[in-house]
Amino acid sequence: MKTCVPESEHHLALQRWEGGQAKVWLYHVSLRRLAIRVQTAAHDEALFLVATGCERITGPFVWGNACLRVSKGKDPATGEGYCVIADRAVGFELRCSTVSLATGSPYEVDASFDDFLGVQRGTE
Repeated sequence: MKTCVPESEHHLALQRWEGGQAKVWLYHVSLRRLAIRVQTAAHDEALFLVATGCERITGPFVWGNACLRVSKGKDPATGEGYCVIADRAVGFELRCSTVSLATGSPYEVDASFDDFLGVQRGTE
């Protein structure tokens, strides 16, 4: 089971897992949902970035020395908000509607998004 990271802690979580190995972990075509797993030897848990409403992806599916960042923007044509998960050093970019972060065991095998995310920290 994974534990959601509050949005106010996303930046710190991304910094904590910087330098790890990133891997496109899971994708659901109907839901347009994609998960990226970041794992380092320094942490017992992995960090998962879950993107919903995926629109566009560019870059590798697996890379080392990850430096992922999440930014938000507004489409000037439609006024709709969007998020971008990017690692500029390797040319990775994913544009989506929303991004959630979670931590969990790097040894769990995830076959689907059913029960993928756990509970919000502090609400257990």
